[in-house]
Amino acid sequence: GTAPTGPVPDRGLARPFSVLALGAAVAVAVSGGVNGWLQVGSLEALWSTAYGRTLLAKVALFAAMVGLGWWNRARLAELAHRARRQVRVVRAETLLAAGAVGLTAGLIALVPGRELATEPYSATFEDGAGTVSVTVEPARKGTNALHLYFFDDARLSRPVDAAEARVSTGDLPPRRIDLVPITAGHYSASGFSLPTTGRWLFTITTVTRGVPAQLDFEVLVR
Repeated sequence: GTAPTGPVPDRGLARPFSVLALGAAVAVAVSGGVNGWLQVGSLEALWSTAYGRTLLAKVALFAAMVGLGWWNRARLAELAHRARRQVRVVRAETLLAAGAVGLTAGLIALVPGRELATEPYSATFEDGAGTVSVTVEPARKGTNALHLYFFDDARLSRPVDAAEARVSTGDLPPRRIDLVPITAGHYSASGFSLPTTGRWLFTITTVTRGVPAQLDFEVLVR
């Protein structure tokens, strides 16, 4: 085929523009990284929250966009001879930029990781006799409250004859926390202390009609 026609870019003009663009990209990356870290609040929140995962995807797309841009600069002198390939690269760079912009817009609708970290812990588990809905609030270092709601397979309140809770973390031995029956299917403990941050293991032991059951779950305390 014939070689593409068109003006050959002036490398002397492209070089200062590319340096300026790289500097701007670095400035945007640094400012965006600092702001993103302030919003996420912890390394774990980067992959444990939707906000953090979306932020990581945005960073990856931005890095790919900058990489393509820099590669584009290095190949600019050969643009006249490789016009078709260059068009594809420019299109890919544009798509990556559009993706990064789209993810940035998506971040606005998501709750930052540091805000999710302040929410109470809530989950539902099976214990062999039905399900147990668990709430630990505020799931932060210091004084906390625990609520246990017991349900049968029909999601009706399930009477429990006795319930006991223990907590432990790291090398600390298990410690009992006093559960109070609010109703036959709802037990609560308030005012107990989780003195350190990290993952705490909760062990719930129940007896229903003489049949024991045990439930273990972990809570991340911040």
